Amino acid sequence: MSATQHAASMMWPDISSVTLITSGVAHSHFLLPSFGDPLMSPAFRVRPLRIADLPAVFQVRVATWHNDDGAAELNALGITIESTTRLLQTTHQGWVCEVGEQIVGFVMGNCKTGEMWVVAVLPELEGSGMGRQLLQRVEGWLFETWSEIWLTTDTDENFRAVGFYRHLGWQDWKLADGDRYMKKVRPVVRETRASVRPH
Repeated sequence: MSATQHAASMMWPDISSVTLITSGVAHSHFLLPSFGDPLMSPAFRVRPLRIADLPAVFQVRVATWHNDDGAAELNALGITIESTTRLLQTTHQGWVCEVGEQIVGFVMGNCKTGEMWVVAVLPELEGSGMGRQLLQRVEGWLFETWSEIWLTTDTDENFRAVGFYRHLGWQDWKLADGDRYMKKVRPVVRETRASVRPH
């Protein structure tokens, strides 16, 4: 996998507005919502990601990027609304998390490779349980095809996502090409005595 592909696999802080770029053209700014006290987790729901959701999904991704150049850097990597649309029509599937009618988080996976491609939740809603539910959705979908699934993340032990993944059962796999690879094995479903019927 090339360095560009590695960076793209990690596509997926905090700024008050973002500019989306599609096909190299900058579009209007979108204001991020304010949810007040971050300790007061709002009610949310998780549903399948639709192509029409992509502008809002990119808004969330840029808001969680590691610097203020997220929109331009995603575009330079070839990660645009158009390219992501093609992925959703072929190899990828995703889910979004909504508070009211506002998309505040999302997750996507690649069934062709078994990769958990990206999960992101607005910074002010971290710790709300949204990331866990999103991750579980994509894991379940990938495990329908793969016995082992994987992701790439930062090599820095202090990177918050590393602890998040470990807490949810992901294990370190290898360090390669500047990335940390982590993997997770499909859970074994064990029958209980009550579920085993006598012959």
